[in-house]
Amino acid sequence: AYSELQVRTQELEKNLKDQTSRAEGVTARLTLTTMHLATANARIEALDKSSQLEQALAEALEHLKAETKRKDCETARADVAEAALVEMRELIATMASKNAEEGARAVTAES
Repeated sequence: AYSELQVRTQELEKNLKDQTSRAEGVTARLTLTTMHLATANARIEALDKSSQLEQALAEALEHLKAETKRKDCETARADVAEAALVEMRELIATMASKNAEEGARAVTAES
């Protein structure tokens, strides 16, 4: 059971790294999207107040919202993976402590 917990902990650590990497990728895309939005805003300022202006603003805003939502989802996944990893480490520490206590009792009983 202890080695299974260690394997599961390693899996959770890998999953946490993957989720963190994804969240970082989403953050990078969000940064690019924000830069694109700033560029779009500069272009929009050059346009007159027409339906093209409103449409460009709406599209940029929707894109920003979608990227923000994606980042939030990835961050939430990374948080869940991290919580599971912490829980698994605590369980391993508890099991290791119990194993040590049982080993000590066994040595005492043999004496």
